[in-house]
Amino acid sequence: MPEECRAELIGGIVYILSPRRMLQRGKYKEVPLPADGIFRSRMFPGLWIDAEAMLRCHRQGVLAALRRGLAAPEHAAFVAKLAKHAAKK
Repeated sequence: MPEECRAELIGGIVYILSPRRMLQRGKYKEVPLPADGIFRSRMFPGLWIDAEAMLRCHRQGVLAALRRGLAAPEHAAFVAKLAKHAAKK
C-alpha cells in the first residue's frame, strides 16, 4: 500500500485504514462489515464511509458515499437538532 494512503485528513476528520475496528469506551472493538460495505456513524448521522473505497484509496468513492450520507434524512434531522440547540444559546 502506498505510504500516502495510510492516513489522510478530509474536512477535519482523520481516517486511518482500519475500518473494521472502532474505539468505544477507550477500547477498540471489531465491527462487522455491513452488507453494503458502507459504515454509518451513530454519533454523526450522515457520516458514511465506503470501506472498500477507503482501503483502495479511491477518493471519489469515499466522497460519493459521504455525499449520499449527507443527503440522507437522518443527517438533515441531525443538522436541525444542532441548529435548534445553537439557537438556544
